[in-house]
Amino acid sequence: MSLVHNERQKLLAGNLDRLSSAFSIIGVVTPVIAWSYGFPTAPPFTIYSVVFSGIWFLTALSLHLLARRTLRRLRE
Repeated sequence: MSLVHNERQKLLAGNLDRLSSAFSIIGVVTPVIAWSYGFPTAPPFTIYSVVFSGIWFLTALSLHLLARRTLRRLRE
């Protein structure tokens, strides 16, 4: 049973880590690229948009740390 448990934990951790990557790309990388290239559809560069990107980054970091914590539940 521990093999099945370990595989489920690794699958969950992998999914959480991929979700954290998606959050960082959507909330941080995309706006920074849009601002740097001056896309007309980019959100205005204000303190609110920077805070919004920071929230996306902190959410991505939280998901990544949750994925790492999930891996600690592996059984021998």
